Amino acid sequence: MHLWNRFSKEIKLSIFLAFACLFVAQAQNNRRTAIASCEKKITEGVRGLVYNVSGNQMPAPGKGVQIKKGVQRQFGIFQATRLDLAKKGSQDCFFQSTGTKLLKKAKTDKNGCFAIALKPGKYSLLIREKGEWYANSFGPEGEIFQFEVFADSVTTLDFRINHGAWY
Repeated sequence: MHLWNRFSKEIKLSIFLAFACLFVAQAQNNRRTAIASCEKKITEGVRGLVYNVSGNQMPAPGKGVQIKKGVQRQFGIFQATRLDLAKKGSQDCFFQSTGTKLLKKAKTDKNGCFAIALKPGKYSLLIREKGEWYANSFGPEGEIFQFEVFADSVTTLDFRINHGAWY
């Protein structure tokens, strides 16, 4: 009989939870390190990390934790928008236009970091990708990658570009 089969369900669950916690802690540490490397300091607005995920993302034995590696991309901050306002692009998650005003346009640094000063309010973030606007997060009312900035606060977010990945 294998050693694993001798463990009780509770011990197996404890081992699983310990490894899960290590996985989450490592992922959070990677994110903190990437965000901390952003050079621009702001006191009110949004900061974050844009990173790319591609290829096969299915879990497999020995695959390990994928480290978020930031990418340099142009992005736009728009007045909060929804799917019913946007003009669909060439494929899912791509848009020719958002139907709302472009408020700021910028580029992430070489590490994929960005920090933009914004007044309190609701906004949408889209990445410029393949000549169109790209976003892959949608709210229950069709909100496109919406986030909110609060007074005297910095909202932190990640933007995962994953149109080249499969799960």
